[in-house]
Amino acid sequence: MKKFFFAFLISKSLQSHHPAYTLDAAFFRKRQKTEAEVLENLARCEYEMINRYSGLKVGETIQVYDVPIELNGKQEKIHTTRSGDNQKENLVIIHGYLVGLVSFFRMLDDLSKHYKVYCIDLPGMGLSSRPDFTCQSTEETIEFFTEAIEQWRKNAGIEKFHLAGLSFGGYMSAMYALKYPEHVKKLMLLSPAGVSRPTPEEQWRKELQQLPWHYRKVFDLFISIWKNQYRPHDLNKISSIFRNPLLNLYVKRAKLVGEEHKFGYQYMDSLLQLPESTLKSVHLILTLPRAAGHMPLEDHLHKLKMPCEIYYGEWDWVSSEGAKRVVADKKIKGGFHIIPNAGHPMNFENPKYLAQLMISHMLKEGEENQGDNTK
Repeated sequence: MKKFFFAFLISKSLQSHHPAYTLDAAFFRKRQKTEAEVLENLARCEYEMINRYSGLKVGETIQVYDVPIELNGKQEKIHTTRSGDNQKENLVIIHGYLVGLVSFFRMLDDLSKHYKVYCIDLPGMGLSSRPDFTCQSTEETIEFFTEAIEQWRKNAGIEKFHLAGLSFGGYMSAMYALKYPEHVKKLMLLSPAGVSRPTPEEQWRKELQQLPWHYRKVFDLFISIWKNQYRPHDLNKISSIFRNPLLNLYVKRAKLVGEEHKFGYQYMDSLLQLPESTLKSVHLILTLPRAAGHMPLEDHLHKLKMPCEIYYGEWDWVSSEGAKRVVADKKIKGGFHIIPNAGHPMNFENPKYLAQLMISHMLKEGEENQGDNTK
């Protein structure tokens, strides 16, 4: 019932979001840190989570660095990690909305035994620079992110690679693979958002009426948040004295415990203190219900030139219907896979299973290619 209680608190904050009625969260916090201090804390949390809990050691078995790119005529940077340097096959992994590359820390050791693994923070997220985001359309937003990834590829000195993306990062990974197929050997979409076409509102509202009352109330809240185009920074500001328990609840969903939870909480807390930047893009890419796409991937995946595997969690909240249609109609060379005991954050909830499945698909493809070469 805890999540329903907090949902009620958020709804009350939204209803009373007025200077006369909203408590100032800054009153209950210490002095505001400078951006440099926030970034320093963010980097420290990333270092600790990777160095202590990934099975890798920073500076030894995993390298952390920034790759320069140019966006809108300005010099920016893409924060990057690289591990598995003794492996031949390159794997690039792109995180989901809001967070950063550290969200894959539980998978890195396993993946690095088979791939040279590059993880990147998208521009405006994680420890990458936070450029002004001025895109006004879905097409312009896709161009912004795919070109940033392409510039990173060139400057990182990578020619061909396997590409994996989670959620929002899965959407952008697919769009990159469609635009630059010559560089992508295989595409792996991890609970990708924006795959399905939007369901008419009257239809999904009718479906909501079949749910228990308390679930309907939670969904009504999220629909209100989405339609008002609130983003994480907005909710962070208006949640007032409930900010810290709400953030704590969010981090708990990642199954972080003990010191892991402490660093995860500080990491998320730091992200919300930095400029919003490209987080503004979410409403240009996704829509109701269940993170459907304004430009749904199911209408474009048939154009892929490389194999594509799609993974969703057993109780994933993101719509997988579009992906199921694409695979059932054999529009891609690849399959649809359910990750057991996991929802949307499968990289936290069942990371070993997901990593091993990704590795098995790479090994299977390698055997098939070797067989083709011997014919």
